[in-house]
Amino acid sequence: MLVIFLDIDGCINHTRWYQNIDGRNPGNLYGQEGDLDPLCINRIIKICNETGAKVVISSDWRIDWFGTQTRLAKMGLNSNYVIDKTPEYIWKNVGKEDYFNENYEETYEFSRGAEVDGWLKEHPEVTNYVIIDDRTDFTDKQQEHFVHVDPMWGITDEHVNKAINILNNE
Repeated sequence: MLVIFLDIDGCINHTRWYQNIDGRNPGNLYGQEGDLDPLCINRIIKICNETGAKVVISSDWRIDWFGTQTRLAKMGLNSNYVIDKTPEYIWKNVGKEDYFNENYEETYEFSRGAEVDGWLKEHPEVTNYVIIDDRTDFTDKQQEHFVHVDPMWGITDEHVNKAINILNNE
């Protein structure tokens, strides 16, 4: 099985989207639709369709799992694509006050990398994976699977091609 570990903030929504630079963001007309860029959602769907990969949400959005699934499904990233979420080591083990403290030092056990490793440990059927994220707290071993997204732009066609190449071992 191929897996995409997907962050949301900075990847399928981004600063330019929120600033409505190109006039495509409808705002929150009927709920939270304006929180997600349809172009970025379609880019994730393209990766899934071209590789057969499934999405595991690694974003902090997973804390409201039902709400996140509902919002993603409304945008086309439904249960045919999204299969699970990573464990919540960061928020369950580190208080938000500590996490947002400027003196907070992140350790492996409270990192996204550890959350990805934790999920992979429970799913030995995974043959390859890609991590799409604007954060960088991943292990050296995970770097070859990592697509670093600029939160100003979100996922681009270049990121899509890199993710497909990683998943296809190219």
